[in-house]
Amino acid sequence: MNMPMNRNDKRLMEHGIPRRDMVTGVSRMSVRTMNTAKGKMIGGGQDARATVARAFCPVPCVIVLLVLLAVSVANAYYDATAGDKQIAYRYLDQVQDDVGFAAFESVSESHALQLALTLGSLDKDHLTSKAFIQHLQQVEKGKDRFYKKRKLTGDEVAAYLLPFRIRYEHTSKPEWLTTLAQHFQPVTASATTADEAAQAVFDWMPGHVKLLEPALSYPLPQRGDLDPLTVLKGGFGSEVDCALFGVAALRASGVAARFVWAPALRGEGGGKAWLEYLSEAGTWVPWVPSFGAAADHAAEIRKQLGPKILFVMARPEAPFEITATYVKTMEIVIHATQENVVVSLLAPGRHELMAARGTDEIKNERQACIGRGAVVVAASFSNRSFALLPIDCPPDQDQILIEADAGNLSITANATTLRK
Repeated sequence: MNMPMNRNDKRLMEHGIPRRDMVTGVSRMSVRTMNTAKGKMIGGGQDARATVARAFCPVPCVIVLLVLLAVSVANAYYDATAGDKQIAYRYLDQVQDDVGFAAFESVSESHALQLALTLGSLDKDHLTSKAFIQHLQQVEKGKDRFYKKRKLTGDEVAAYLLPFRIRYEHTSKPEWLTTLAQHFQPVTASATTADEAAQAVFDWMPGHVKLLEPALSYPLPQRGDLDPLTVLKGGFGSEVDCALFGVAALRASGVAARFVWAPALRGEGGGKAWLEYLSEAGTWVPWVPSFGAAADHAAEIRKQLGPKILFVMARPEAPFEITATYVKTMEIVIHATQENVVVSLLAPGRHELMAARGTDEIKNERQACIGRGAVVVAASFSNRSFALLPIDCPPDQDQILIEADAGNLSITANATTLRK
């Protein structure tokens, strides 16, 4: 006997998805492993390909693991149940049953679905139905508080106000964002624009949250050690914790914000994290917790970090690269003539190579825009061989072509001319 249709069942049918009483499938994430063998290193001159006739020292296994981690970061944010519409609609049915039809209908239908699609099974177990509705109501209220001349688009609301989690942090209370909203209401009470509200939050933070061990760079964990409410209660946190806290405080106040990180800095033993908020003018404005009262954080980033930055990534919920915002860049074009080639870019650190970015398996061509300077290209060929190639883009070039073929890597200068 089939159950009667509610609005979620109708949505499922409209999208060609079986009704909830017919749903049996659960999506699964594929797991990929890679074994590495001895590597070769091939370099090139200004106008031709050439082989560097010397062996490269064996790469520690930990570096290979870091490369794999960099490849999978974007896919590891939520578990396999996130993004499954079947599971999302079943979850929304449960929320409606728990809070009642009137409360469920009071929130945006599209936002409810978007939020449900970002929640993994652990999130659903921890997040109460009441907190789910409260968060959606807070987003509806917050999105219209500022940005009067230029309204936030639906995509901006979904990306920079709606997410329940900011990065990978665990939450100590299901109602953590609404709790932050209540706390920062008096802090931002006199603000009439997003810029004024952001400045009020930034002015508040140094006197209430102590930054632990500020440094130019540090190992970047997959998650903050302390969730925002713990930072608020304890009054301290690492730079990653404080950046996550700042994003949460801004979003809870109605200011679109995102987490930003440079995963590896040349010559340093780690990366750097900070945040950006969306100004009334529609530009992203950075704020680095360890820079304190510096008047222009963007200028400080370019001054202190510019020569060291390899990659800058934003918004871990759906990561994308914003490197050119902060540094002069060069383009690396990676061309593979065979299948099952995994390529990553590594930054020379103080004592080791640091995984900075990975691509998925490539069959033809991939491009990467990186900060100008020394970089090491690493490649795995069909799980049978591993090669490393150190390069440094000449001042008169903007693009370099890397050929990955037959277990070797080679470099071609003047790639702009060759590829066009």
